Amino acid sequence: MCPRSSITAVAALSFLAVLAGCDRNGPATPATAPAGARDPRRTIADLVALRADRRYEPMVPLIVGNRGGHVTSLLTAVDAFLGANRQLRTYLRDEVGFRLGEIVDYSALAKHLDIFSEHVTLYDVRIENARAFVSYTVDHQLPAREAELVRVDGTWRYDPGTGFHPELPRAFREMAKGLRRVEEDLRSGLISPDRARQDPEAFAEEVAVRLRPGVRLLRGPD
Repeated sequence: MCPRSSITAVAALSFLAVLAGCDRNGPATPATAPAGARDPRRTIADLVALRADRRYEPMVPLIVGNRGGHVTSLLTAVDAFLGANRQLRTYLRDEVGFRLGEIVDYSALAKHLDIFSEHVTLYDVRIENARAFVSYTVDHQLPAREAELVRVDGTWRYDPGTGFHPELPRAFREMAKGLRRVEEDLRSGLISPDRARQDPEAFAEEVAVRLRPGVRLLRGPD
């Protein structure tokens, strides 16, 4: 049996470098048929496609209960973090030193997001009464995992699990804020670009310090 996945647990554990990487099918077209006509695999394929397009509002009715809002708030925060990371790396490569732009890359902190990872490939469907399980891999890495769905009023809805805690979106927003402050301080001279070039390791440690408030939140409640 494939391991049960949980978007929030995976997000937290990925920061601790516990899990492996990802891969997605080519973009699927979100269904226009009534929700009740969906099969479980189609629901997951639509969620994967919507994530690729950064279209989060249409995800909500495809996710069980009130968890759609939890998932979309997390994905929005992850996007802000990845955008800040990308912007800082671009500034470093263009204005400070190409090597620094390669060293300072924290995108791996947001790499493992279950079916919302990049490069997800869907496989078999298994149905057990009112629950269904769609197997998938990330970056074609085995063993395959399973996304769980629940049938609600004739509709298959994704169940992301119970591991969500409300600090996760805040964690990624705080880390995005830390990266933006690094860029601002480089531009203003509070962080010396010359010193950053001369001692990349010390600069990377300074960036890590700016990330720590978000990292603490990312670990979740004890």
